[in-house]
Amino acid sequence: MKKIAIITFDRWTDKWEDRLKGLTADDIEIHVYRPREQDRKDVMIPEGVTQTRVYPSRKIPLLPINFIFLFIIFVYDYIIKGEDFSAIHSFDYYFGPIFAIFAGKLTQTPTVISIRGLPKQITAEYKQSSFNQWNLPGIAFYYLLYSSYFIVGELSDILLFKSSATLEFFEELCFSSVVDKVHVIPTGVNPDKFQDSYISDSPPIQTIRDLENDVVLYAGRIAEGKGVDKLIQYHIDGKLNSELLIIGVATDDFGVGIVEELKNNRHSGIHFYNDFIAHEEMVPVLRAADVVTLLSTYSSEGAPRIIQEALYVGTPCIISNTPGVYEEFVDIGGCAVINPENAEEYLSGVEQSNSVEVDQSLARERFNMWANYQKIQDVYRSV
Repeated sequence: MKKIAIITFDRWTDKWEDRLKGLTADDIEIHVYRPREQDRKDVMIPEGVTQTRVYPSRKIPLLPINFIFLFIIFVYDYIIKGEDFSAIHSFDYYFGPIFAIFAGKLTQTPTVISIRGLPKQITAEYKQSSFNQWNLPGIAFYYLLYSSYFIVGELSDILLFKSSATLEFFEELCFSSVVDKVHVIPTGVNPDKFQDSYISDSPPIQTIRDLENDVVLYAGRIAEGKGVDKLIQYHIDGKLNSELLIIGVATDDFGVGIVEELKNNRHSGIHFYNDFIAHEEMVPVLRAADVVTLLSTYSSEGAPRIIQEALYVGTPCIISNTPGVYEEFVDIGGCAVINPENAEEYLSGVEQSNSVEVDQSLARERFNMWANYQKIQDVYRSV
């Protein structure tokens, strides 16, 4: 029997229900250490999972206190209660990996670190922007994260990445090679929520049904680097026989400017739905769209989930060739990889989308969430 300690300072949302369900097995027990917060009533804890929660509640200023309390409790469980874990697994960006490394070295327990894409604050784009604006807190945070990820890369036993681009980052970051301890496992999508019978009458679906032309869909954050500004400009200048539907909300000042532009200037062929839609509710929207696009220039995307979902249901995609965006999709038929700065490549991709066929069998094999959780289970069994 393998007993795994999962360390998380993440929000306790319904994604943890699927995550814990996917990680447990007859020969695997899970013990979760996390800060206490107002728990979601609909998050069901699977059998075989126990929890240790600490006060204070999960709030950003209190996370260092959470870290200290959780670490003390973890050490207490190890020394006094004799808890003997097969591995310590972190799913977080910030506090979790460092906690796992310290706890693992103290207790001589193997560490498994999941890096779900790189945080924006460690990317070259963020560093350049911080230096250009003399953003001293941003510069300090960049180097703090850089040092933390160096420690994670050097001292962890197993690294789980969503994209091979993250491997390239750590290979450049670390003195020693990390290749032998890396497993590339995309998050995947829940096939239970992607049944053909799933229908919806949401406003975006109604918009798509009312349009006579093909629909190009962007769904996600509206922010600098996400490529939404380029999409708008390409559709204004390109005279396409396609409609652009944008679904999302602004998450920075740049995005606020785009939202105001969309609200104040009604461009022909461009439609805007200013809201977030839950992933499971996006399924019928993805099916109804003719092509899904993401022209992000962020190097921290890490196999974007919206593209996984679109290919899973058989909708063609157009994505940028930015490292960290395209790697897990480049060999899947029906997914065009383009230079996001090249309008002609984008327009050509939209025009050809009707004549391409998505390799759904490969997409469903690679992005099946339950199959990918079984790969993580195999990692547990190997330690």
